[in-house]
Amino acid sequence: MYMITTVIATALLSSTLTLGLAYFLYQRRFRNGFEVRLYELSDELKDKVRQGVIEAGIELLPKYRAEVREGFKEAIGDTVKSNIIEKTAKSMADIGGTLMDTSLKTFFGTKL
Repeated sequence: MYMITTVIATALLSSTLTLGLAYFLYQRRFRNGFEVRLYELSDELKDKVRQGVIEAGIELLPKYRAEVREGFKEAIGDTVKSNIIEKTAKSMADIGGTLMDTSLKTFFGTKL
């Protein structure tokens, strides 16, 4: 029983020391190098993404402009149809006639 306890205690102590030494080496030597490399890679990644977005924008801008231009033409064309203009003109004429009739009746004193 004493021998099994000694073996287990030795194994635990050896594992703890190995982990402690590995953590110490990581903190002292590798951590700063990893962080510096990580920041370098993140800067490179940002530059590449920015460049890709700019290139995609330059490539898609003419298509986007054409689509917007066609959309405006279509919207203006739909709004300026002859029947819409005709209805609006008739409505304005009716309103103007009613206003003139009411004004003249009020001016001459006739009943409404």
